[in-house]
Formats: sequence, structure tokens, C-alpha cells
Amino acid sequence: MLMDLATPVFSMMYVISTSLLYPVIVMLIGLVGWSLIMLGAFISEYTARHRNLEELESAALRARRALDEEDVEAAAGALEGVEANPFVKGFLRELASSLRQKNTKKAEKLMDDYELKTAGVLEKTVMGAKVGPMVGLMGTLIPMGPALAGLVSGSVEQMVTNLIIAFATTVLGLAAGIVCYGISLVRRRWYAQDMSDIEYVVDILEG
Repeated sequence: MLMDLATPVFSMMYVISTSLLYPVIVMLIGLVGWSLIMLGAFISEYTARHRNLEELESAALRARRALDEEDVEAAAGALEGVEANPFVKGFLRELASSLRQKNTKKAEKLMDDYELKTAGVLEKTVMGAKVGPMVGLMGTLIPMGPALAGLVSGSVEQMVTNLIIAFATTVLGLAAGIVCYGISLVRRRWYAQDMSDIEYVVDILEG
């Protein structure tokens, strides 16, 4: 009696799981494409990175002396003229803008905002590194039911087709995850260095 009641439930679970196969495949293809876009953005960011601590320190000291002399424009110009990594350069520009507005207390707030920005950029690839293998695993398990059904019914073609789909989705999910994981590792180090440089500049300006 219990098995009779369970059979419709099992059938419903089977239908629901197999109906997810195509959305999962589409999602995997999208993840692979997105991971390649992230890889291109990563390479572009790498080529744009430029760090010269001596130049950064010198500019911060010039800005500090200018602030001591109440020459806000000179301080802002010193900060804007620094060639630095994209996040650090963006921070210095916003800091220079706040100095021109006579808002010398905004440095700490800007620093917190940029820490959140770096975390936001990292979240994208961290999510890809985790979601890729998960979706790949779904794409592996879903076709196993039809493959076993084909084995039982003697349909070798059905079994082989579903096994090919299962293995292909595994590879795609892992490939997307590996790319995103590698990008996340390198960017985490980059952004930790950027935040360290930003804090150093703020410390100099605040004396």
C-alpha cells in the first residue's frame, strides 16, 4: 500500500528533475560565457595596474604639506597626478574632489566605500566559483535517471546520449568554477594591496 502511494510521488520527482535538464544546460553555457567575460576583464585590469609606492607616498606628503598651508587646490592636484592601480586612482580622485569641497573628514568614509567596492567585485567571481560546480553537478545527476532507464529498457543509444550530457555538464561546470576561482584568488591579493595603499595615504594626510 505504501509503495502504491509512493509511486506517483517518485514519478512526479522524476518528471520535475528531468524537466530541469535544459534550464541547467542553458545556465551552464551562460556561466561559461560569463566566466570568459570575467577572464577578459581580469586580463584588462591586469594590464591597467600600475603601483609605485614611492610616487604615491611622495604625492601624499605633498598633499599633506599643501593642506598644512591651506592650499586645497595644490593638495588635490598632487593626489590627482598619481599614476596608480584603478581602485587607488579612483579613490585619490574622489578624495581630491572632497578636498576641493572643503570636506577633509570624508577620507575615512571613502575608504570604507572602496572596501565595499572591492568586496562587490570579488563577490561576482566567488559566486561563479561556487555556483559553476553546483550547476555542473546538477547537470551530471539529472541525465543519470534517463541513462539508467535506457539501460533497463535495453536502449544503449539513450543511455550513451545521457551519459555524454552528464559528463559534458560536469566539465563545463568545473571549467567555469576554476576560471572564477583563479580570478578571485589573484584579485583578493590585488585588492588587499590596494586597500593597504589607500590606508597609507589616509594616514599620511591625517598626520
